[in-house]
Order: sequence, then C-alpha cells, then structure tokens
Amino acid sequence: MYTLPADLVIFDFDGVLCAAERFTPDAIRDGLRAFAQRCGVPIDEPDEAALLATLGYPSHQTYPPMLPESLRPRWPEMHTLTLDAMERRIRALGRWGCLYDGVPELLDDLLADGRTLALASNCSERYQAVHREVHGLDRWFTHQWHAQAAGIGSKADMVARILADTPALRTSVMVGDRLSDRNAAAAHRVPFVAAAYGFGCAAEWDGAVAVADHVVQLRAILGV
Repeated sequence: MYTLPADLVIFDFDGVLCAAERFTPDAIRDGLRAFAQRCGVPIDEPDEAALLATLGYPSHQTYPPMLPESLRPRWPEMHTLTLDAMERRIRALGRWGCLYDGVPELLDDLLADGRTLALASNCSERYQAVHREVHGLDRWFTHQWHAQAAGIGSKADMVARILADTPALRTSVMVGDRLSDRNAAAAHRVPFVAAAYGFGCAAEWDGAVAVADHVVQLRAILGV
C-alpha cells in the first residue's frame, strides 16, 4: 500500500472526518420546511440521494436550486434556518457523535507522531464553529479554514494560507473526497489522498496518489 507520512496533513471535513450524512439531509429538510412556512409557498423536498449529492459543496451553490426560481435570491434565509436545524442535531449527537468511527483515534495518533493537522472546509463559519465547540477540534487542528473566511474564494486559497503559515514543514498531503479538494491540492502540488467512504465519486479523484475505502485504510496510508 502507498504510504505518505507527511509532516502536514490537511483534511477536508465532511465526508472525510465528519459523517455529515447522519444529520445534514434531515437538517436541510427542516430548513426547507421552515422556509416554505415563512414564505407561504409549497416547496418540494429533494430525495435522499439529491441531498447527499450536495454534501461537500458550498451552500451558495447547492441551496438556491432547491428553491422556486422566484425565491432563490432569498436562499441565505433558508441557509440560516438549515443551520439552526444542523446545530440542534449536531449538539444532540454529542461529542464525537458526528465523526466517523476511528477518526478521534487517528487524529490523536497523528499528533502523537509529531504531525501538524489543518482543516480546509467549504462550510460556513457557523457550521465550523459548532463542530469546533462540540467536538473540541482545537485539540487537534492548529489551522481551521472555512469558506466564509476573509480573503477566501476557494479551497485552493485555504490550502495556500495553510502552507504559508507552515513554511518549516517539508512534506504535506491533502485528504478529501470532492473535486475541490483534488483541485486545491493540485494547485499547490500537494499529494492528494481520496476518501472513498465520503461523498465524492471516482471521477473526482483522478490523480489521487492513494484512495482510502475507510478510516482504517486512511491510517495506513498516512503511516500511523
């Protein structure tokens, strides 16, 4: 098996560390229902497959198409209502309840091995803040970026900031499940490891140096 014991490991969040399928589809449905009630307009709810297909992408791309065309400019309202529902569900799942089995142990072991860990997620500031609080992400990650951070226009921008802030580290790797993860890694010539247990598909992983089918396999690829 290909192994890459890099000094710096940059993780995507949903679909790599966080099992967002446990709460996000239901939270989006809650948000749509609340928004439809607010607007007094019936809104069809996407099926489970359609909702899962949105995971890992920025909300400004995925939420407007769920709404009637006349209401699409108001998608931030629906986003806020959905975040309300997500926060309730994340808190109900409790500490580490949103993380894939084996993730806390993986992150602990990477730290014990002297690695530096960073997050680069297409999520909102509020979404990241809730997970940061509930799961104690600061214990693992010295760098945590989200899509609403100042000066960030893409995941490649997040990776650029992380690399700029860690100039002493010689080797790095990006672990993700979506095309934006692969593209961010390619933009900075960082090896990309695909998390096949996440929400992407093989077409989004072209060029990956390794593919992990589960967290145990990811451990081996990262050399722990």
